[in-house]
Amino acid sequence: MSIQVLDRAIKILDVLGENGVTPLTVLSSKVGLPLSTVSRIVSSLMAHKFVDQDASTRAYRLGTGLLFLGSRIHSPPRLLEVARPIMEKLAAQAGEDASISVLQGTYAVILDRYEGPNPLKIVEAMRQPVPLHCGAFRKVLLAYQPQAWIHEYVNSIKLEKYTPRTLTRKSAILQELALTRVRGYALSYGEYLIDSGGIAAPVFDYRNELQAALFIWGPYSRLNERTSSRLIPHVVEAAAELTKLLGGRPPFEIQEVKVKRRS
Repeated sequence: MSIQVLDRAIKILDVLGENGVTPLTVLSSKVGLPLSTVSRIVSSLMAHKFVDQDASTRAYRLGTGLLFLGSRIHSPPRLLEVARPIMEKLAAQAGEDASISVLQGTYAVILDRYEGPNPLKIVEAMRQPVPLHCGAFRKVLLAYQPQAWIHEYVNSIKLEKYTPRTLTRKSAILQELALTRVRGYALSYGEYLIDSGGIAAPVFDYRNELQAALFIWGPYSRLNERTSSRLIPHVVEAAAELTKLLGGRPPFEIQEVKVKRRS
């Protein structure tokens, strides 16, 4: 039994998957439907983040909702099941959005997000894959890979400078990753999104293998060098709690690390 509107929506998604960024008129032509019909379906898909619209060209492309949905196919069900209440608790303690991310291939995928109480938030549009050398949760996912994997990755990617604070020297990146492993968490202040801050800690499973990065993020006005000392313990303790629920043992203790203030 076929449901017409679902068939049409899937056809639209297929066309966007094959063609990338596509204007509405072209999309209408390729799916063989009236412009008004395609517009209504696309609007509904956008509401669920299955389709995004380019702000400058007004053309359409596949959205981040599909990325999150697809990532759940490969993620351990127990991870999401046990992580949700911990994220809820962390968001309440820190007052910031709490999220969990995993590594798929060479990119970080955010599996879930629990919104904190503050209305002003960081919304990261993951329309383009972002390298792992910038951003707290990405650095955690990179830092706990085998050393050979890390060196091969750092040597193979283009170290793009997204903001003035993005690390682009290989030696500096490797030093940052080593520091992350020593202290058991990563910090980011405007490394990918200029007015944002993030704190992330690793989550391990019963094999003591990295499962995910648990993190908080928010505007730099609230999550910065002055406030991070209060927030770091919440993130690390939440990641340790999740690790224990997955049968792992956190291999680190919270360590105080002094960081330079933003100039």
